[in-house]
Amino acid sequence: MHYVVSEENIGPNQTDRLNSRRYNIQTKPRRTNMSGEERTDGWLGCTGDWDRHAHGEFDTQAAALAKIEELTDGDYREAEIEPGDGDEEYGHGVMASYLAGEYEDWDAETSINWCSGGGDEIDATTSTERINALVREWAVTAVRECDANLDVDAVREWLTERRDELKAEVVD
Repeated sequence: MHYVVSEENIGPNQTDRLNSRRYNIQTKPRRTNMSGEERTDGWLGCTGDWDRHAHGEFDTQAAALAKIEELTDGDYREAEIEPGDGDEEYGHGVMASYLAGEYEDWDAETSINWCSGGGDEIDATTSTERINALVREWAVTAVRECDANLDVDAVREWLTERRDELKAEVVD
């Protein structure tokens, strides 16, 4: 049999939660965190900021993957199996793992670092419209070249601050 289990970090630190919704196809049902009973459908509990749900029992891996496609509206990507989860004896028998979202979400620091060369395109006279256009362009490029989603708000804020710093230097 094959089982689908989802897990997501629901902790308070948003940067720890990027790319944290994971769907596993496993050969063993998961147990609830309180009673320890096997459960194939429903809430399993929350442990250490990780919320887990069981989504059914399936005869084939293909049927289990179809469930993940349904749960994510087809918006998922393959992921590496977490260390220990694939172990049949001590782990959960995870045989395939997927992350929600077609692309990896980058945090503010990674996004700004990736765009840092573009800071040269900003000067004291750069308009907000031009900054927004650059952010849109870079976001498309990040998806196309890196299979990643920029933190567009962080990049926009960084470019705006850069422009404002340059404006202040001109006034001084």
